[in-house]
Amino acid sequence: MNTDATTTAGPQKKSLQFDLPSEAIVAIAKGIDRGDSIAEMEALGISQRTINALEESEFCIITLEQLMSHRITELMTISNIGANALNGIITALSEYHKLDEVLEKDEW
Repeated sequence: MNTDATTTAGPQKKSLQFDLPSEAIVAIAKGIDRGDSIAEMEALGISQRTINALEESEFCIITLEQLMSHRITELMTISNIGANALNGIITALSEYHKLDEVLEKDEW
């Protein structure tokens, strides 16, 4: 399955191309519609350092939609975003459909 993560969610520009489960793609589309912040992805394992690097970068990535609009090669140019951080971002996006469940558990 060679799925473009922006097929059902986000801008027309090709971006963040990698394999994602279909349930993650649907959840990402819903997250974009809700205006989800990338800070919420900390619940899926993205470090605060990575979130800070994205937010403070020249791209000023604050929302899921903004994250999804950038190519992997663009993200790799951000200070403090290396292979490990990028892997964490991709893993979190692959598990995005679990975010609501994880956040509900944290509320208890």
